[in-house]
Amino acid sequence: MRKSDRPDEERVHQLFKEEVEEWADEVDEGLEIFAQGDPRSEGDRVEQWENLQNLASDIRSKCGAMVGGLQGGEEAIGMTRESLEEIRRMLEDFSRLAEEEYGNREEEVSPAEPEIIKEVEEHLSRGEEDQAAKVLRENWRRLIEASGGDGLEWEDWSRVVVDAEKKVMETKKKMKVLERDLEQAREVEQKARKEREKVLEALLWRNEQWEQAIKEFGRGENEQLARPDVERLRRELETADRRLTDAEIDRKASETELETARRELENWNTEFERVTQAPKKVMEAEKKMKDLEEKLEQAREVEQKAKEERGKVLEALLYRNGLWEQAIKEFGRGEKEQVAKPDVEALQRELETADRRVTDAQEHRKARENELETARRELENWNLEFERMTQAPGATRTLRAWVLAVSESDMAEKDLAEARGKLTDCEVRLFLTGDSSHPAAAKQKEDGGEREFEEAREERKKAFDKRMEACEKWQESREELEEAKKKLEEASEKCEEAKEKWVRAREKGQEEADKKLMEAYEKWQEANKVWEEAQKECEEASKKFEKEDKKWERARKEWEEAKKEWEETKKKWEEAKKKLEAKKEWRRAIEKCQKEELENARRTAAEARQGVKTCEQSLDAARQRRVTTARAYLQASHRRRALEQLRHLLNRVPNLETLRNENPAVDTAPSSPSDAS
Repeated sequence: MRKSDRPDEERVHQLFKEEVEEWADEVDEGLEIFAQGDPRSEGDRVEQWENLQNLASDIRSKCGAMVGGLQGGEEAIGMTRESLEEIRRMLEDFSRLAEEEYGNREEEVSPAEPEIIKEVEEHLSRGEEDQAAKVLRENWRRLIEASGGDGLEWEDWSRVVVDAEKKVMETKKKMKVLERDLEQAREVEQKARKEREKVLEALLWRNEQWEQAIKEFGRGENEQLARPDVERLRRELETADRRLTDAEIDRKASETELETARRELENWNTEFERVTQAPKKVMEAEKKMKDLEEKLEQAREVEQKAKEERGKVLEALLYRNGLWEQAIKEFGRGEKEQVAKPDVEALQRELETADRRVTDAQEHRKARENELETARRELENWNLEFERMTQAPGATRTLRAWVLAVSESDMAEKDLAEARGKLTDCEVRLFLTGDSSHPAAAKQKEDGGEREFEEAREERKKAFDKRMEACEKWQESREELEEAKKKLEEASEKCEEAKEKWVRAREKGQEEADKKLMEAYEKWQEANKVWEEAQKECEEASKKFEKEDKKWERARKEWEEAKKEWEETKKKWEEAKKKLEAKKEWRRAIEKCQKEELENARRTAAEARQGVKTCEQSLDAARQRRVTTARAYLQASHRRRALEQLRHLLNRVPNLETLRNENPAVDTAPSSPSDAS
C-alpha cells in the first residue's frame, strides 16, 4: 500500500466507526421498549415474550460490546464487521418473533390510530383512566379497521353489541323498578317497627308513672316494693301458683297417710286386743299418727305461705294499677296527651300485632329481594353474552382484553352492591332474632347492647334459681313421701309379725284346749257331769276361734285394699315425675333452639362481611386489570413503531465496501489485522 493512501483509508475507517456507533445507538433505542416488562403477558404468551425480551437484551449487550471495541484501532474493523453480521442475524430473528407477536408490520398504520393512542396516553398521564376508557370505547370501529379487521364481521358484531346493550339497559330499568319496590317494602317494615316501638314505649311509660307515684305517695321501708315488671311479676305469680299446687299435693298425701294410719289403729284396737303384743302396736300406731299430724300441720303451713306469697304478687299488680290511677288523678294530663288506662293484656296484644306486622313486612321485603335477585341474574347472563360476542379475531386481542377488564370491574361493583345488601339483611335478621349487637346500634354504643344482654342473662339466671328452689322443695316433699312409704312398709312388717304371734298364740291355745279335753275325758270317766261341762267349754272355745278367723280374714282384705291404693299412688307419682322431666326437656330444647338461632344469625353476618371484603378485592383487581390493559395497548403501539424503526435499521446495516465505493481515492483496505500486516 502506498503511503499517500494511508490518510484516506483512516478517514474511511473513521466514517465507518461513526456510522456503526450511530447505528448501534438507534438499535439500542429501538430495543429499549422491548427490554421492559410486558403488563399483559399471561397464559401461553409468557414463554414467547420472555424469548423476545431475552433476545432484545442480547442484541443490546452485543451492540454495547461492538461500540466498545471500536476504540481499539484499525485492527478492530474486521471484528466489527463480524459483529455487525451477527447482530443482523439476531435482528432478523427478533423481527420474525415480533411479527408473530404483533402482526405484519409492513402494513401502513392508519392516521387515526396515532391520534387515538395519543389522546388515550394523555388521559392516562393525567391519571384519568375513566376518560381513557371512554375514548377507546368510542373509537372501537376505527381501531379495528386500522388493525386490519373485517368490516362485515365488525358490522354484525356491532349490531349484536347494540342489542346486548339495549337488553342490559332494559334489565337495569327493571332493576330500578324492583329496587324502588324493595325500598317501599323496607319503608313498610320500618313503619311496623315504629308501631312496635310505640307499644313498647307505652309499657315503659307505665313503669315511669309507677315510679313517679311511688315518689309522690311513698311507702315505708317495710312496705317498699321493687320496681314492678310485668313479665317478672307474672313469673313470680306462676311460681307462687306452682308452690301452692305442690303444697296442696303434699297436704292431700299427708291426709291420705293419716287416714291410713287411723284405719290401721282401729284395726289394731278391734282385732288384736287379746294378743300379747297388741298394746305395743297400739302405742306405735298412736305415735305414728301424731307424727303424721305434725307433718300435715307443716304441709298446711307451707300451703298457707304459698297462698300468702301469691297474694303478695297479686297485690303488687293491683297496687300498681291503683297507683297509676291515683297518679293520673293527681297529675292529670291534657286531652291530647291523655292515655287510656294501661292494661297488660291489651298492651301485649298490641305488641303481638306489631310483631305480626313486622313479620309481614319482612316477608314482603324478602319477596322483593327475590325478584331483585332474579333481575340481577338475568343481567349477569346478558353480561356474559355481551362478553362472548366481543371475542374479535386478529389484531383486536388487546382491545378485547381491555373490554373484558371493564366488564369484570362492572360485575365486581354489582357483586359488591349485592354483598352489601345481603349484609344489611343479615343485620336486620340478627336484630329481629334478639341479638343485641345490631351493627347500626353498635356503631353508636356497643357496650350498651352487651350490658343489656348481660342483664337479660342475669334475669334468666334469677328465674332459673327460683325454679331450682321450687325443685328442691319438691325434692324434699318427695323424700318425705319416701319416708312415709318406708314407715308404711315397717308397719306392714310389724303387722306380719303380729300375725305370726297371733298364729303362735292360736296354736298355743289349741294345745291348751287339747290338754283340757284330755282332762275332761279323764274326768268323764270319773263322772258324767264333769264330762258334759267339759264338752260345753270346748264348744264355746271353738266358737271363739271361728270368730277370730273371720276377723283375721277381714283384716287381710283391708290390707290388700291398702296395698292396691299404695300401688295407685306410686303410679301417679311416677306419672308426675315423667311429666316434670318432659317439661324440663322441653325448656332445655327451647333454650338450645334460641342459642342456635342466635349463632346462625351471627355466622351469616360474618359470612356477609367476608363476602363484602372479597367483592372489594375483586373490584380493585378488576380496576387494576383495566388500567394495565389500556397501558399495554399503548405500549404495544410504541413497540410497533420501534419494530418498524428496527426494520429500517436492518435494511441499512453499515457496510465498509459501500463507504469505499463512495470514496474512489481509496483502492483497497485491509479487512482484518492479518491483511494490514
